Amino acid sequence: MKTFGHRVCNLLELLRYLSVAIGIYLANTATDPKVQLITISSFLVIGLAGLTGIEGLFLGKYGSEIVGYQTNSRYQKQSALNNLALAISSLFGIICKFGAMYHLALLLTLLIFLFFSAINHAVDIFANGNKHLRNTLRPIITVILIAMCAKYILAVL
Repeated sequence: MKTFGHRVCNLLELLRYLSVAIGIYLANTATDPKVQLITISSFLVIGLAGLTGIEGLFLGKYGSEIVGYQTNSRYQKQSALNNLALAISSLFGIICKFGAMYHLALLLTLLIFLFFSAINHAVDIFANGNKHLRNTLRPIITVILIAMCAKYILAVL
């Protein structure tokens, strides 16, 4: 049975996808590779890490159930706080105009974390038989996201 918490988590998942789509669209409207990178980084880091951090901190029980993970562990809260720290760092970089290399570092941090997380999800699929839809999609979507970001990253290097 889907509770209010499950519905909010599903909404946050939709907002994460929307954040990526808007980031890609806006980045592609810019012609300067540095502006493109700052744009895509901002939308991905704030949209993915920020919303995941909020979900993990306030709706962790429901988010974990959807993915098929153990609920409300202290480690889950710590991971949520790390995601929020990354998102806040991105906001700080936007406000202070730290530039493309700062946002590149944040984007790489996010992508590396997502890559390791995707491996963790893949291991869970095979080792524990966790075939929840969101769990099985994570590795696939992460590879697509990293490949899509390569264009913006390579353009500023």
